[in-house]
Amino acid sequence: TCLTCHSAKPLDVAPLARAPRLAYAAFLFEYRWAHIAGEPRDYSPLAESPSLRELHVPACPPVATEVAALNAAFPPWDDCLLLPEPHPLPPLRITSAPLGKQPPPREFHYLPGEREPMDDGLRQCEARWVARQIGRAVSRRLGCEDWGNAGFETYQAGARTVNPRPAPAPARPVGSRGGIR
Repeated sequence: TCLTCHSAKPLDVAPLARAPRLAYAAFLFEYRWAHIAGEPRDYSPLAESPSLRELHVPACPPVATEVAALNAAFPPWDDCLLLPEPHPLPPLRITSAPLGKQPPPREFHYLPGEREPMDDGLRQCEARWVARQIGRAVSRRLGCEDWGNAGFETYQAGARTVNPRPAPAPARPVGSRGGIR
C-alpha cells in the first residue's frame, strides 16, 4: 500500500507505523518556515513500521537528515522486487499501423497469484528501484559514478506512438490570397 499526503496535517504520523502493509509514504506538502507556525512533522515513529520500505519528503530541509536515516534503516526493495529467476515474458510484439487499426492496448501482465493490478504507487516505487539498479550496473561497468544517472518517466510510458506527418494542404490557385503570385 502507498500513501501520498499533500497537506500539512496531520502532524502525528505514529498511526501509520501500525498500518500492516504500508510500503511507501510520501509527504509532498512544501514546508515553509514563514508560513507555518511550529515544527515540521516528526517522522521517527515510522521506524517502528513492519512494512515501510521508503519515505519521501521533498522540500522540507529541517527533516532531510531524519528521512535519510529512516530510509537507510528500512528494509530494501530488493527482497520483494529482485527475484532469483526472472518471470517469463510474453514475446515482443511490434505493430506498425494507422491509429485506427492498431490492436487494443495490452492487458496487465499479472504475476502468478495476482487477481488485481498492482497498486500504481507500488509500480512507481518499482520503476524508481529499477532506475537505481540500472544506475548501479552502469557505474560498476564504467568504474565510476560521475557518468550521470538513470531515471524513468512513468512505468506506464511503454512505447510511444509516432503519428505520421499530416497530408500537405491542397495548393491554392495562383492569385488567391496567400497563394503564389
